[in-house]
Amino acid sequence: MHPIVQGNIDALKQALSLLRSLTAQQYRQVCRPYLQSSIGTHCRHILDNYLALISALDCATENQDSVFVDYNLKRRQHALEQDKSQAIAEFSKLLDWLQQADLFDMIEKRAPSVQVRSEVTLESENSVVVPSTLARELTLLSSHAIHHFAIIAISVRLQSGEVDPRFGLAATTASYQRRQGLQLVEQ
Repeated sequence: MHPIVQGNIDALKQALSLLRSLTAQQYRQVCRPYLQSSIGTHCRHILDNYLALISALDCATENQDSVFVDYNLKRRQHALEQDKSQAIAEFSKLLDWLQQADLFDMIEKRAPSVQVRSEVTLESENSVVVPSTLARELTLLSSHAIHHFAIIAISVRLQSGEVDPRFGLAATTASYQRRQGLQLVEQ
């Protein structure tokens, strides 16, 4: 298995483990004034980004040499933001897809070029389309999920919940801690 795919799998397993430990209330709670979004909203956002890539790959034909990923497609106010069991089901389905998809070949041998659309400004609507690669997008999705996991961990702690110290820990931080002979701990 390609290390990029394994990194995504590792991250999604962390998400599933945490979600299974939460109450429905913890999942839906917005811890104002410290946070503006619930754990459910963060989960929906993470999943939307993965789904944008999967949809693009599913729409691509074998003869197509380019894939268009639209990260602007979001399911805002979706039931998933309130329903922990739906989030668990979607993360599980995504995990299955990562484990079964032929991503190693796509990354290493027959990677299509990737075009990515994303909103880039706050004051007005401005989307850009930029070139990328499948490897870069999978790396970004994993890193992006971990970033949101760190925020989710804050939400859980604000609600007096327990979080694995590795949840939300960046891969580079984990590597640094291993090199230093440290236990994997929170920053």
